[in-house]
Amino acid sequence: MQLSKITKYLAIPFLSLIFIGCGPMNTQPKNTKIQTNQSSESSKLSKNNQFYTYLVKTNGSAAALGDNEYSSRLVYSKDLKNLSPNAKVTFSYSMPAMPDMGKFEAPGILQIDGSYKVTLFYSMAGDWEIILKIEDNATQDEYQFDVTL
Repeated sequence: MQLSKITKYLAIPFLSLIFIGCGPMNTQPKNTKIQTNQSSESSKLSKNNQFYTYLVKTNGSAAALGDNEYSSRLVYSKDLKNLSPNAKVTFSYSMPAMPDMGKFEAPGILQIDGSYKVTLFYSMAGDWEIILKIEDNATQDEYQFDVTL
């Protein structure tokens, strides 16, 4: 009987700590930035919902100074078909907080699996904005990814 009371008094505080520590389970993250220190993947519909895209950092887990390789897979949002082989995919990137630095551009290189590979060079730490521009026949759209070093 005494052991049952002790167990009861220990179990209630322990269980309440577990439930409080877990927090809400069904909430969406509010930050849409690529979390370069944990995961370098972000996927969304493009600006005008023409394409579904993702961006994955392929050399290392976190964006860093110097060369950073990314892979992006693009499909049409209406039917999930791949882009045509003549599609033009361009990555434009800059630091919005430092407009005098200018914008840099790099073409996406089509890979055998249908993804596009690009290498972007970050010259300093801070917030970078990557604009992925997609042109396939008459369809054009873009998507913005934010990266923090």
